[in-house]
Amino acid sequence: MGLGAARADQTGSGFDAAERLGTASMRRRPVAQVGDWPAGTEAGDYPILYDTLRRLGGLRDVAEVSEFVIERARFLLKTDLAFIALRGREDKVLHMLACVGHRTKEFMGLARPVEQGIAVYERRPMYSADFLNDNRLSHHPDTDARVRAEGIRSVLVVPLAGPEAIVGMLAVANRSVHSFTEREVLLLSEVGAQAAAALDSARLYSTAISGAATAVTEQARTELALERVVTMQQAHDAMIEALLAGQGMAGVLAVLNRSFGIPVIATDWRRVVLAHHGAGEWLDSRGQLSRNLLGRSASEPPTSDPSGEEQVHLRGGTLLVRIATADESLGYLWFPAAGALDVDHPLVATARRAARVLALELIRERVVVETERRLGRDFLLNLLSDAPADSAMLGSLARQVWRRYGSPHRPVMIRVGSEWPTPTSLLERARRMIGHARPGDLVTVHRGEIVLMLAESDRVRAGAEVRRLQALLAAERIQLSMVIGTVCRDLSEDRRCTLACVHLHELLGFRPLIWLEELESLTILFEASDRKRLDQFVRTVLGPVADRPELIATLHAYYVSGRNRARAARQLNVHVNTLRYRLERIESLIGRSFDDPAKEAAIQLAVSVRGGDTQHR
Repeated sequence: MGLGAARADQTGSGFDAAERLGTASMRRRPVAQVGDWPAGTEAGDYPILYDTLRRLGGLRDVAEVSEFVIERARFLLKTDLAFIALRGREDKVLHMLACVGHRTKEFMGLARPVEQGIAVYERRPMYSADFLNDNRLSHHPDTDARVRAEGIRSVLVVPLAGPEAIVGMLAVANRSVHSFTEREVLLLSEVGAQAAAALDSARLYSTAISGAATAVTEQARTELALERVVTMQQAHDAMIEALLAGQGMAGVLAVLNRSFGIPVIATDWRRVVLAHHGAGEWLDSRGQLSRNLLGRSASEPPTSDPSGEEQVHLRGGTLLVRIATADESLGYLWFPAAGALDVDHPLVATARRAARVLALELIRERVVVETERRLGRDFLLNLLSDAPADSAMLGSLARQVWRRYGSPHRPVMIRVGSEWPTPTSLLERARRMIGHARPGDLVTVHRGEIVLMLAESDRVRAGAEVRRLQALLAAERIQLSMVIGTVCRDLSEDRRCTLACVHLHELLGFRPLIWLEELESLTILFEASDRKRLDQFVRTVLGPVADRPELIATLHAYYVSGRNRARAARQLNVHVNTLRYRLERIESLIGRSFDDPAKEAAIQLAVSVRGGDTQHR
């Protein structure tokens, strides 16, 4: 045989039930988690997988599907061979269907009984770096002879899962010793999942066509099946187009809603809503699944699936489809108004395909988020290190993670929760929420705090925006302490301002809102660890007033209003006589005039420090 794809002669030799493919006793190996792809993941993987989905949808013949799949698997993993074997309907033996890259005719006669210890039986990928010399595997003389004649050393096999059972296997092999990586296992598993769906569709199409030729009833059934295939294919193509157009998960849900006219919701594995289309009535005031929908579903969706296959449930008129990889639940698709459906309904089949497409999209988004987070962290480390990198390199890093780089902005240091250090999970959750609320700004983590480059130079607008962020996270019971820096226009100003914000945050501790421009002098007068000396300074200057919040607020309003008593009284919402009485009381307590030029600067600084502290308490 040449290097082109070839179908096996299923009447030839090699179908003896005693023959075995040598994966029978492969031991269970660790399976890669989707979120932990190796750093060497190739950027071209996703376009190839999306293209595979599109092209498989247009194939109707089993031979065409199998030949395309093995060519694509061999190209994607860059192996010497690739082949597909399908399970016989009668003898429960895996028969070679198609192979590419083989050299001997005998290899096409390879067959394998379905029994315990092989990938098809175990329903999971299996692989060996050196098949013939792997003593953990069972070996059969005839099988080993075929493999040895072909020169095969390493093998990776994944099962092909149909709607109801395992229908076969997809395998790749090399003529050299090779340890398959987590990326290669995941990629072949994804191609195998796509191949299984395409083979099932091709078999269904062939059955429908042959049945239509026998009777009018069968013809009507065929037309219905063809209509189902067309509907599924059109929806599938539209979903792929939405992803390629950058519409993401929302675009896929819009296609499903448009194709079947029913609301659809996507959630993560915790049932937190990620996106929805036409499903407003099924969500509560916070945009999450309503009690009515959860009650209709009768019971909670499973959080794990030992078999690793997609799960489809119809509960109380709600179709629920699991979004998952072979070994991780990523979320669920909810169709609240699906009604009574059978398993052959186009919506069910299309929902299965949509779940696979969304699994790929969630993986892609996770990789993008991890990359952005790493680049943002690297940028801050280089910017704030004792020996910062040159401006050209810093500028290049900034452009990769900061869409609004170059516009006037204010660095904001954010501490999450009063517990220090902040738990990593809480810190990452807050970072994602802030990043979603400020998509054009740089939002990253630096030494246990969140750094936000807020593209608002005006103080009033900047204050309103940070209060909006505080309210947004407070709704999730997350409290923030923020130090808002001065306006910066280049990286050197960013470095100086951000370090001053860090210094001030360490000095003053957890407070809702601190403006660097009011208290920057503290970073010059006090070390970050001098909190006790700062408190002593405040008490020395203010005396008993330091423990009187209403008097501190009075002094602060007095200074902010430019010593205009009427304006200060309005700001405090008190009568001007009340203000005058408080000011007289303050002078008597501190034993000096707060308008004394020699003391005024110290008093104003102490009032600013104590004002934020009393507000926090």
